[in-house]
Amino acid sequence: IRKISVGKTAADAQKRQEAIAKALDTVAKYDLVMVMEWLAYAPEHVRDVLGFRDTTTMTERIRPHIGQAKRNDGQEHNQLGAAGIAKASWTPEEYLSAEQYKIMSEDLALDEILTDAARRMFLERI
Repeated sequence: IRKISVGKTAADAQKRQEAIAKALDTVAKYDLVMVMEWLAYAPEHVRDVLGFRDTTTMTERIRPHIGQAKRNDGQEHNQLGAAGIAKASWTPEEYLSAEQYKIMSEDLALDEILTDAARRMFLERI
């Protein structure tokens, strides 16, 4: 996969098209496609597709064991659930070398396309 994700030949481009087409076809077959960041919008869809009656746990924040909750990355202590996270995500450029960032960006390009497509499927279905 890495070779086709960074390859510049026509054959590599064709393989990229085939890989993303196969991935999109696979995701499209699912009756339920969910985006974790948008679970608050999914309960009705989950009830319709899966028949669940109680979907309150979908948006309930589960706190990890205190030993796992410790952070050494500058994240502020969370006291208000999701609304209390001042820095909920991190910027990869601050944590990775320029070389590693470039490699990961190239290697994850097809994943980003698939994630965007899955998000669109989620929004179209809710």
